[in-house]
Amino acid sequence: MIKLHHLNQSRSKRIIWLLEELNVDYEIVPYVRDKVTFMAPPELKSVHPLGKSPLLEDDGEFIIESGAMTEYLIEKYSDGA
Repeated sequence: MIKLHHLNQSRSKRIIWLLEELNVDYEIVPYVRDKVTFMAPPELKSVHPLGKSPLLEDDGEFIIESGAMTEYLIEKYSDGA
């Protein structure tokens, strides 16, 4: 199953939308920005060295950057319609 590391107020909302449109099963791993600094939490660095979101895990592959995720998901899960 796809796992999406989602940081509030980030571009991962685009990936959630695409996953829904493609009707693909996925799990969200949520992270919340610091209310004062607006920085990503340190826990996110355990999955992404720069602590950035979104990060997509699928079949042992890790994909960063929402544009790359979009291309990957369409190529792998779209029926071509």
